[in-house]
This record gives sequence, C-alpha cells and structure tokens, in this order.
Amino acid sequence: MKKYFNSIRKHLQVELAKSARDYLKIGLSLYHDRRSIGIQAPIGNLGIAIELMIKTYIAKNNPLLLFQGLPTELKVLFTCPDSSIKSFHWRRFDIDLRSFLYKTIEVWAYCPTKKDISFLSSFDMERAERVRKTIEAAKVKSKELKHDISLTSAEGWDEYNTECPICDSEGILTGNSDFHVLGEDETNFEIFLDFSADSFYCSECGLVLNDYKELELAGMDISYDRSSELDEWFEEHGPEPDEF
Repeated sequence: MKKYFNSIRKHLQVELAKSARDYLKIGLSLYHDRRSIGIQAPIGNLGIAIELMIKTYIAKNNPLLLFQGLPTELKVLFTCPDSSIKSFHWRRFDIDLRSFLYKTIEVWAYCPTKKDISFLSSFDMERAERVRKTIEAAKVKSKELKHDISLTSAEGWDEYNTECPICDSEGILTGNSDFHVLGEDETNFEIFLDFSADSFYCSECGLVLNDYKELELAGMDISYDRSSELDEWFEEHGPEPDEF
C-alpha cells in the first residue's frame, strides 16, 4: 500500500499545482490590466490560485485532510500507508481519486459575479486572438527556414517530443507523466502511462504556447500515450508492474 500511497499523493500534488499555476497566470494577467477591467476578477483568480496552493501543500503532507466523505478504505490508506491489508483493492478507487470525484475541502469560497463571467469570456477571446497572431508569426518565420528539419530531444518525464504544427520540426512539450489503471477486477486490468502537456516550444519557427488552452486553440493534443516506456517509468518511480 505504501507505494500506491506515494504514487497517488504525488499525482494529487501535481494536478493541484498545475491548476494553481493556471489560475495564477490568469490572475496576474488580469491584475496588470486592472485599470481597464477593475480589481475583482484578478483578486478572484488569485484567490483561487492561493486556495489550490494550500490544497497542494495539504496533499503533500496529509491527503486525508484534503477530502470530505472518503470511503473507509481510503481513510485507512491515508492514515496508515505503511500497513499491509491484503483485502484492500485500491484499483476500484483509483480513477475516482485521480479525477477528483471526491469532494475536497473548501479553504474559502468565491462566486464570480456576472461581470466577472463576462470579462473572463472576453479574456478567452483575447487569448484566442493572441494565439492566432503567434501562429501567424511562426508561419512567416517557418517560410524563411532554409536548413533541414531539426530534431530536439526531450529530457526526463516532464518533457515530450512532438512535431511542431507549423514547421514540422521536433518541438518540446512540457507537462507531467503519470500512469493509470483500467480493469474490471484484480486479475483483468491494463496499465497505461500518459503524458499531460501544458506548454509547447519550437526553437525553429519560434512557436510558443503557454498553457493547455493555447495548445487546444492551436489544434494540438494535450494527452500523449507513453505506455511503451512503462518499464522504465516503474524502475524510477514504482510500484513495480508485478505488484498490481
């Protein structure tokens, strides 16, 4: 149980930290434009970012305190991760934990006003226009490239190579890798390793996409299959494949 506890705790930390970073980026961007849009929307987004940072810290130190109304089995897991309980079938809870199906605690509540919602909608439109201009600039630069397509090598589990949608060179995605399990019971299941992207950079045409929303606007995938690297992943992170 200890290896699964460490794995799910890290997953919770990473996902909460990513969400906190996204809200922080939006909040800071809105804050710098506060003279034209007011202060409420920036404060709201920054407040959510702070709440998610706090939850990230809680997940790191004691995941039990992060959730409300957990099943008894998960309470035992988070309370006594070093214990060995053969009857504990963690796979039946894994997807629900990874997708945050269980309700988390409320550090504080913030309800966006209609004005906030309207502004965030306009912010999304501005983001789409910014991405369009970035793509157009990359297209112009790609036409000036006279050398062969370059190959850039990703390093570690936080990077992944993929083809640039503009110049066809190898670009670098940043994000995180994590495994998940699908199966009906303890003897019939499959393990997958996924890479979740949250930014992209191409050194050739200069295309830069700063978050997963910009990736989607550029028509890029945000999830990639790394299951062929499962053995290497488990060697570094555990648990071992034969322990599932």
